[in-house]
Amino acid sequence: SEFRPTGGAILSGATGITGITEEERGALDKLMPGTTVHAMGDVIGHTIEAQFPLSVAIAAAAIRDSYLRQAVVTSVGHMRGEGLAFLTSV
Repeated sequence: SEFRPTGGAILSGATGITGITEEERGALDKLMPGTTVHAMGDVIGHTIEAQFPLSVAIAAAAIRDSYLRQAVVTSVGHMRGEGLAFLTSV
């Protein structure tokens, strides 16, 4: 089935490096068209290992406080994204 967020957002761990960042954005646009993408490096800096759990915590807080119903968080790797988390309200 296809993921269709309602009241959702993507918190991206992409680094902004040309090529790789566009590749992630293209994949996300194809899978989840129209979903707002937030570059977490612009928000919390490029903290490498800490970026993913911190972004998950921010997404969870946004869901808890009813700012979002769903969120996808991508992690950053040295060459490619290393992981993905999907959070939803229950």
